[in-house]
Amino acid sequence: MNLLNHPSACSSVRLLASILPALLAMLSLSAADLLRVLPVTDEIIMLHFREGHIDYNGVRPDGTFEPQTENRVDFGQLIEPLVIGDAARYRITSSNDPAFGDGKSPVTVGYKAEGTEFNSPFKKPPFLREYWVYAVLPAPFRSGKSYSIHVGDLAENLNQSTLTFDEKRLRSPAIHVSQVGFPPDAPKFAYFSQWLGTLNTPPHLNGALDLSRFTNGVFHLCDTRDGAVRKTYRGLQLQKARTAKDPSHDNWTRADVYALDFSDFKEPGRYVLVAEGMGCSYPFEIGEQVYFGAHRAVMRSLFLQRRGIVKDLAEFGREYPRSHHPDINEFVAGKVEGEGGKILDPKPVKGIWGWYADAGDWDGNPTHYLVPLTLLLTYDLRPQNFHDGDIGNRWKERPTDPWINEGTNGVPDILDEARWWLDFGRRARTELKRQGLGSGGVPRYVGRDAGAETQPSWADKRVQWIDSGAAETTYAYAAGAAYFAHCLDKHQQRSGNHGAHPESAGWLAEARDAFAWAEAQENPSATDKRLRQLAAACLYLVTSEAAFQEIFQTEWQADGDRNNGAWVSPMPNLFASAIYLVSCKDQPVLDNAFYETVKANMIKRANYSTDTAWQMGFRVGGVEPGQSVGMNLITVPRTFFQAIAYEVTGNRKFLDAMHTALAYVLGGNQEGRTRLSGVGYEREQDVFICDAWYLLDFNHPAYRNPIFPGLSAYGLPTFDVGGPGSESWARSSALPDIKEW
Repeated sequence: MNLLNHPSACSSVRLLASILPALLAMLSLSAADLLRVLPVTDEIIMLHFREGHIDYNGVRPDGTFEPQTENRVDFGQLIEPLVIGDAARYRITSSNDPAFGDGKSPVTVGYKAEGTEFNSPFKKPPFLREYWVYAVLPAPFRSGKSYSIHVGDLAENLNQSTLTFDEKRLRSPAIHVSQVGFPPDAPKFAYFSQWLGTLNTPPHLNGALDLSRFTNGVFHLCDTRDGAVRKTYRGLQLQKARTAKDPSHDNWTRADVYALDFSDFKEPGRYVLVAEGMGCSYPFEIGEQVYFGAHRAVMRSLFLQRRGIVKDLAEFGREYPRSHHPDINEFVAGKVEGEGGKILDPKPVKGIWGWYADAGDWDGNPTHYLVPLTLLLTYDLRPQNFHDGDIGNRWKERPTDPWINEGTNGVPDILDEARWWLDFGRRARTELKRQGLGSGGVPRYVGRDAGAETQPSWADKRVQWIDSGAAETTYAYAAGAAYFAHCLDKHQQRSGNHGAHPESAGWLAEARDAFAWAEAQENPSATDKRLRQLAAACLYLVTSEAAFQEIFQTEWQADGDRNNGAWVSPMPNLFASAIYLVSCKDQPVLDNAFYETVKANMIKRANYSTDTAWQMGFRVGGVEPGQSVGMNLITVPRTFFQAIAYEVTGNRKFLDAMHTALAYVLGGNQEGRTRLSGVGYEREQDVFICDAWYLLDFNHPAYRNPIFPGLSAYGLPTFDVGGPGSESWARSSALPDIKEW
């Protein structure tokens, strides 16, 4: 992936030592905007500055889209850290609090900053930062009193901000809680913590906010409709000390984390948590359907990754133009090495389209079978929760075609999405065989890597590559086709119709044929064998044939990875075990002893990644002891084991760990923002998704453009693809140095 113009992660740069303290009084700053001033507590305020905005791509007045070779950077003079951190630059006055009547400067000031909009490592400025400045007050703010914070020439948009210290109305960034909410019977925690960057003064040493006085504090759950107090709690518990290590990593927070448990409150409604002497949280909901919005956002993100079609981007009143289709690109088939590194003996091919784009790139990779398998397993676990019209995606293959509305076809929308990759596999293997370029295998690679640096996907005219077929993806396709047949039949029965679904027999035939093709391939790899295990489990589910159970059993027992964690993505052996445990338990030829062995293994692994949750600063479930902070672990915790273990045991601890993991992702984390774009109040914004910049840049110099919903960033502190514009360059934008965060 080429991240030249905008990486998906942000981090750190060293402060220039050439700025002499003696010049502080001479330095002027008239560039940044002051976005907001909030109380951290009654003793510390936070000032949030932003240096500017980058216009990555343009939208013409007629609604067409123009590739833009040069970013337009809207900024004035960039912030000088030594200036923004000078307490004398700030003054606080009050008309009704005598302690500030004649104006007082903060006792001391600290800050932290990170790049939030990226230009290029070869251009000036290379990036634009946001700053969070923490000012220690000379006297506490008093509830109900008004204060003006004067910033002089530190901001371009205003020179003062006025607030009334009202804990019920002013949010404190020190309060971290899910911005979506909680089901009534879920564990509910609010966390209290803040890392204050360079601020280093007793009692807030090394930037760690000291909240020890709030261990005897007063906290209220207040109804957002009328502000009425619904329940009052007293005192906080220390959840994680700043010096204590997390089970899989050094301390993730760099500050003490305190917790308030309000799990006993189950009344549906919309609330804020109010801390006297501090402020309030973002609003959140308690209710049975609180996760639906996040589910819908993720489903929309999957839909928007589809290639080869025009997509209705209803959220923004736009159409997402078609890309990577035979009407636009030439396609060649051959043996593709790696992720599009090289193609051997390419020959023209027709009729290939409809894969999923890989993150910010546009090619399709072999692991994308995980999309249908995850969606099918989700539906299989709780079919009653999914309906036709939940998402309502609309698309068309050609611009002149009528819209296909998946929300009105009588099939739950989650199954419509599950079939997308399967339809591609069927189309691709059929066309390759028909044109004499394949023998029935499903391609392991399609498209071309990268390409998003200077153009949107619909302008990509490169020749597209497609692999002629591989055992791993063909086994995966066999698994998905068989499982899809099972879920279609389940939907048929739930709809009150008799017999099998009209499509299920065809998909089962596809699964059998694909499995036979993969079986005929020589020299299977370890990956092939794990996917053979998955395909056999799915075929056993649908056919009840003992031979498939025997294949699954043989491969499962020989699989040395069956005890490993889901550190990057759930492995095919996890899906195989899950499907076997969840859906095969009533099969007539079930090997009960083997079933119990698989069950015990799943429970053991679930325990391993569940028992750590209560040891984490923010109770994030799905992290195993010793687990590295791998690809998007901290943005999408792995809860696969817990879901299956809860299903087969009914043990609430597994379900509770899933709820706390969701609360972490949805705002109850160190940064106090949701790790999904389009969800919550403070949300993920920096995901590498260039098409969104083209489609959703409305040429406004004063705000950050939205991106597609439901996306999560890798969020890695160490991962780096290398080269200009890589993650390490992005991390160089952070102040202080990323190693101190």
